[in-house]
Amino acid sequence: INWLIKPFTMAALGVLFGAVSAAESTGATLLPLLLFPALTPVMLGGTQSLERALHDSPEDAWPWIRLLALVAVIAVSGGALAYEWLVER
Repeated sequence: INWLIKPFTMAALGVLFGAVSAAESTGATLLPLLLFPALTPVMLGGTQSLERALHDSPEDAWPWIRLLALVAVIAVSGGALAYEWLVER
């Protein structure tokens, strides 16, 4: 599940913040500043869930997978809610 949620979430966040920064004149410098803090829980959750699943019992990975799923839901719903505003800009 980790291998499915993490790339999907990273893509959703990248598209959302890419669209936000494309409308600004300083978009090239704004994108990493917006994207890095948002990707931190995704990378942390992905690495911790994989480590827990491989080295500990697989049940220990579920809280981290839930974190990944929560960030994915927030990214996709945020993009869906901001779509009309982003298209107008």
